[in-house]
This record gives sequence, C-alpha cells and structure tokens, in this order.
Amino acid sequence: MLKQLSRSLGIRSSPIVANLIRSKQVCTRGFHISLVKQNTSSKVNEITDITSDSLKVKEDAAGSDLPSTKTDKKSKSESFQPVKFEDFKGKGYIHDSIINSLHKNDFKELTPIQQKSLVPIFNTEKGLVCRAKTGTGKTLAFAVPTLQYAYKNRGKGVSTVVLVPTRDLAFQIEEEYRKLISHLKYNERPNLELIIGGQRTSFNPRRPAEIVIATPGRLEKELQTDRKLAKCFSNVTYRIYDEADRLLDVGFESVLNEIDGLLYKVRTTPKPIKSLLFSATVDEAISEFSKKHIHPEYEFLNTVTKDDLEIPENIHQQLIECTDGIDKVNVSLSELHGIMKQHNDYKVIVFLPTKTAVDWFYEYITNALDDELFELFSKPPRVFMLHGGRSVRQRSAALKGFKVAKKGILISTDVAARGIDVKDVTNVMQMFPSVEIADYIHKVGRTGRAGKKGKASLFATPAELPYVSLLKRKRKVKFQEVIQSEKLNSSNIIDQIESPLDSTKEFLATMVGYLQQLQSAHRLDYDSLVIENMELYRKLVRDDKAMLESRILSRIGKGISAHVKRRYFTRTRYQSHDDAEFDSYSDFSRSGMSQRPRSNDRSSKMTFNGRGKYGNNRNNDWSYQNKNRYNNNNNRQTERSYDSDRKSHNDWKYEKKFEHRRIRDHDE
Repeated sequence: MLKQLSRSLGIRSSPIVANLIRSKQVCTRGFHISLVKQNTSSKVNEITDITSDSLKVKEDAAGSDLPSTKTDKKSKSESFQPVKFEDFKGKGYIHDSIINSLHKNDFKELTPIQQKSLVPIFNTEKGLVCRAKTGTGKTLAFAVPTLQYAYKNRGKGVSTVVLVPTRDLAFQIEEEYRKLISHLKYNERPNLELIIGGQRTSFNPRRPAEIVIATPGRLEKELQTDRKLAKCFSNVTYRIYDEADRLLDVGFESVLNEIDGLLYKVRTTPKPIKSLLFSATVDEAISEFSKKHIHPEYEFLNTVTKDDLEIPENIHQQLIECTDGIDKVNVSLSELHGIMKQHNDYKVIVFLPTKTAVDWFYEYITNALDDELFELFSKPPRVFMLHGGRSVRQRSAALKGFKVAKKGILISTDVAARGIDVKDVTNVMQMFPSVEIADYIHKVGRTGRAGKKGKASLFATPAELPYVSLLKRKRKVKFQEVIQSEKLNSSNIIDQIESPLDSTKEFLATMVGYLQQLQSAHRLDYDSLVIENMELYRKLVRDDKAMLESRILSRIGKGISAHVKRRYFTRTRYQSHDDAEFDSYSDFSRSGMSQRPRSNDRSSKMTFNGRGKYGNNRNNDWSYQNKNRYNNNNNRQTERSYDSDRKSHNDWKYEKKFEHRRIRDHDE
C-alpha cells in the first residue's frame, strides 16, 4: 500500500519536479526549494509561476480558456477603483479593523496617489516604482498594505523594512504607523521598531517587530554585527525605498547594495522580496537602481501627469528681489514681522544653508523677541531650530514643539526639506539658493499640505538671480508675485538688533565654502557672492573694516579674485579676536564642513605653527610654536620660545599650563 502511494505521488509531481530541475535558479534537496539569486533576471518568474505552469498543462488537456493568475489580478485591479477607504470593505484587501482605525484617524477619502497605487501595491509581483509629488499622501499608500500584511502575520519575524534617508523622516513615518496601530485591539497590534543612527537600537530578537523603519547605514551595521537580529529578517516580504532620489543623492547606493545582499543571505523562502520605491523624480539613476533592486521589468506608476505642476496651485510663490545681502536680511525680518502682526495663528519655516547659519539666525531672532524690538499685538511666537548637528532628542523635541505650537517659527537646514509633514505651515521662507534645484520644490512643499493654502517666499540678490532663471527653465517654476525690495516698506531692523559675535563669525566663515558650492552648481559669480556676504558680515558686527582669516580660503575658498582676498581676508589675526574666538574660525564641525585634516599616523596631534596654520606634528600634542602673538590690546609681546631644543623646568611648566588651556577651550 505504501509503495503504491509513493508511486502515485511521484507520477503526479513529476511535471513540477522536471520544471524545477530544468531551472538554473534553484537548488533541490529533497522537497526543499531555496533561491540562489533573486531580482537579477526574469527567470525568477519561472520559479514563482510553477503553479500557473501546472494550471496551463491542465487547461491544455481539458481544452479550456481559463485566464492565467496574472491576468485575473490585472482585471480585478482594473475593475475595482476605490475612492474611499470604505470601498475596501468586503473586498479582501484590508481588514475591517484597519479600516475602522483609518476612519478614527479621519482618513476617509483617498488622495489621488492612494487611489492609483493601493490596489497595485497589493497585487504586484515584480515590485513597483511610483513617482509622486511631495505632500500627496504616499506614506499612507505603503503603510496600509504593509500594516495589513503585518496584521495577518504577527509573530513571524520582520515582514516590512522601510528605508529612509534621514532620522527625521523615520520619525515621521513611525508616527503615521502608530496612528493606525493605536486604534487596533491590543492583542492584534503589530510591533514597530526604529533602527536609526544617533540612538540605541531596542530591537528584541526574541520578540521581533513586524515593521522596521531604518536608515541605511545603521541597518547595514546591525545586520553585519548581530546574527540573531539578522535571522529575524529571513522572511521579509515588503521593502520600501522612500524618498529614493534623496537616498541616491546622499550616496547611499553602495550601502543599499550591501543591505540587499545581507537580506538575501539570511533569506529562507524562495519568494523574492516585494520592493516598492517612491520618489518625486524618476531619472536614469533611479531607473537603473530600480532594475537592480526592484525587478528588471518593474512596474512603473506615474501619479504626476504632464499637466500637473510640481508645486500645487494652492501654494502662492513669491520672489523678492533684494539689492544685496544686507537688504535681504532686512526684508526677510520685515516679512517675519508682518506675519507676526497680521495673523493670530501661523507657522513659519525659515530655511538656511548651513548649521552655523541656523545657529546665528536663531540667536538673532531670539534676541530681537527678547528685547521686544518687533512691535507685536499679541503673544510672541515660539522659536525652534533644526539641523544635523543637534542630537536626536533635541531634534525630536523641536519638531514636536513646532507641531503643537499655534504660533511658531522653525529655523532649519535642508534636514526638514523632505518628508517632514507638519500640518498648517502657513509660510516657507528661503533666504539662499539651494545647491540642488529639486530642493527648492521640496522646501516649498512643506506648506500647502493636504490642499490647504500656503505661501512660499524666495529672497534673491542680483548675484543669485541666475539660480531663479534655472528654476524657471528646468523645473517650470512660476512665481505668482515678483517684488522689488525698494517697493516694500521694510524698516531698518538690522541696525536695531545686536548680532552675536561668535555665531556671526562662524556663519560667515562657513558661508564662504557654501557659496563655492553654489558657484560650481549654478555657475554664479563667486566674487559677487563673497562681496555681498562679507558686507553683510561687516554690517552685523558693526565694523566697516572687519575681515576673516585668509587660512579659511586655503581649503574652502579657492577661486576668489586677488582684489577680493585683499579686501576681505587677512593673514593676521583680526584685532578684536582673542585666542578662543580665533580657534572657532577653523572649527567647521557645526557647519557640516570637513574637520581639520589629520595625518595617517594615529599618534599624531594637531599643532598650531607660527604662520597661523595647523600642521601635523607627529610627536607633539597641541602646542603653540610661535614666539610672538597679539593680545587683546593689539600690543605685540614677545613670549617664551616653545620650540627650542632646550627647555628649562619653568618653560615646560608654562607650556603644560598653556596646553591645558587650549585643550579646554577646544572641548568647549
């Protein structure tokens, strides 16, 4: 009897076994099937469509015209076009508990991208590339299908990995997921975990989360170093690349390639990962990446038509042409003052290019509000700042405070330009051009969310106007209003506010490097940009002859004309600068610039030589080798020589004391 049963099983399974043996993509051991390579060729479909192949054999034998599985799904998706989340009830796509949770979060109507993408995401086999404008609800478009899968497969390890370029975007997506999860029954809630840089990972391999939101660098590290954690990713079903254009722009492609290999290394199922990619732009780089990571024949969904503007019509774009850098600051402050006076509730995001610029403007505005220099008829706004130099805790607190504030000003770098969804942002102000033209679109997209009206202002000087021309030509940007600053009744606020000296110097010192990036990206006049900003520096510090150290130019300011160097940069220390202030010039850690160069010898320390530059002395610690220095009164004094071959006991004692002082000042 057992022999007959085994023979019948062998006969019935022989067509399937034959197909498996012919396939080069699988290895057979008993009845176990394991993929060697995925997402590299269309032959993968030969494995995943074994069932459909066997159906075709039966159909041919019976002479029937039954449609294939793939056609069934396509016809089903074409016939079902939902408009509301209620339309999914009884269709088998979304569980009623999740639909109820959506309603409790006031998600009832589907946005255009959700109408077009939800059903294809549920049905896709090859993966999906979706082009969508910012602020259109794409987060919910992938959150609902992945939450539905996690809801049905709780306790089976990680089912969804969401990869994002920044920690702030990770927090934003986490918030969207938690809104939906919070209204599910406690014992039915999938677990959610963050694996991001800057904070400790609390992932528990014993009780792994079904949904993981991660930044690429941190996820790669965890998968490489923690075997128990890596095993929890053996059955990943969905992989999301959100803000994919940004992921590639910041250089994460090699890391994403490594993560792809690590995920398939621990994979125990023959099914390929369903990868979904969302991007505001789809260029050749995105296309090549999609062929490699999604599928050679990936499905493309474009929710942006030719008639659609990249910036929604509900956002009023305003260009303010300023005469110079000083006028720009004056006009922008007047614009802020007008918003404060005219509106009871408002949220303004002010974008600046560097961390030090954000630090300076934050202090500048705070001082003005504290001194009551702005004439306000109500309570002053809360002011927040956001940039990459802030800790995770500080950035989270700033975003949370800005979201709940009725009157708020957020001063930010490009960190907040993508993916941060803050409701009711009334105004966006861009005070400098962006290196990437696409960043203008993303910054403007922070206002006018969910169909509400918003206003975006760009301030430009004559040297920056070529950037405006590029916006119009390359991104079809249309300004509804172009204003010359002379026609505005802007008060001379800049003379009434005292600018903090330290942050002002750091701001302008790092701006020299940023201006060089603008010149390279958009072919702007570098000399004109430097002159505008150096005149602004002199105005802020109230010194018509103020100069910056020329050693700044040795690394970040090449290309400036000789006459501009002589006019605004000096080889000697500026008179009013003491030692601590002088050191802050070359500390670019707050600006996102590169750190001081060090030699390859790990024991080498930075030394300050007599020419006002840092060198690599492999034997000495921080030491001052110049015999002469300027004190605060600009009196030239002769000091002890610290670089002589012979040193007395007092010499060593004095040098040690000076060394400790320098290290202390540097740490502070």
